Amino acid sequence: MVYWFNPCVYWAFKNMRVDRELACDRHVLKMIDKMQYIEYGRIIIHCAEKMSEAPFLKMVTSIGGSKEQIKKRIESIVTFKRETRLMKLKSMLVVIIAGSLTWTQVLAVSTMTADQNQYNFQEENVRYEDLSPYFGELDGSFVLYDLKTNEYTIYNKERSTTRVSPDSTYKIYSALFALESGVIKIDDSIRKWNGKSYPYVSWNMNQDLNSAIKNSVTWYFQELDQLIGYKKLQSYLEQIQYGNLNLLGGIESYWMESSLKISPIEQVELLKALYTKQLPFQMQYIDTIKDALVLSENRDMKLSGKTGTGSINHKETN
Repeated sequence: MVYWFNPCVYWAFKNMRVDRELACDRHVLKMIDKMQYIEYGRIIIHCAEKMSEAPFLKMVTSIGGSKEQIKKRIESIVTFKRETRLMKLKSMLVVIIAGSLTWTQVLAVSTMTADQNQYNFQEENVRYEDLSPYFGELDGSFVLYDLKTNEYTIYNKERSTTRVSPDSTYKIYSALFALESGVIKIDDSIRKWNGKSYPYVSWNMNQDLNSAIKNSVTWYFQELDQLIGYKKLQSYLEQIQYGNLNLLGGIESYWMESSLKISPIEQVELLKALYTKQLPFQMQYIDTIKDALVLSENRDMKLSGKTGTGSINHKETN
């Protein structure tokens, strides 16, 4: 609406069309003899007369136009002067200055984008390890944080600080935001299945928080986001400093190979904050999320986790 029905845009296009014809006229005048200038002007007036007699011709040519446009073109022909060397130098100087300004702006924007896509990790207690044999041809990273020794073990330093789409790992925080905002409750988190057939059988049924996290039910968390709303979501992301904080990809897909991005190290730092209860949310909600993430446990060990797979055009990419 802002673009296509904007009167300023129509005005700009109108002037661009006039400028285009004036440029065309100047190009013609450069190629013909000065004695032919008057004849060229007469041809334009003659064409304009024919156009007024056959309006359908306006669809195939823009040599006509309003009386004001024709007048402007004739005046331009009368006052036309071939470019001198000084005029050419001035033109070149203007182009160089404009190009330089544009290029510096492009570099500034590129730098800002690069800054947003790379996390500035400054932890000192880090050990880098070559785990490439385990990755084969896959270009990935590995980040391990030991809470007891306060030490990071990292493979692929560059990839570990590169922000990528969180995909379904984001559902940990989507659920936490929903509990904190009251969209769902610990003992009342059921959302009804809408009857749509999804690619996974486990999605095609009513879901509560535990089943939605266990089966990574995307539609469940999309509904939660819609109920929470943009304003609260943005506020929550800022509170926990989640990656680049970008929700511009749309309420249903910003975390799925879209605008929201976070690095592997930031993911681990957030999990550290979650498990040490450093996030600014109620403890009962944090405990509920931690319980939902448990995959298996015995007397000596508890394993928790959340998968995250990104796909574009049905091809896995992340």
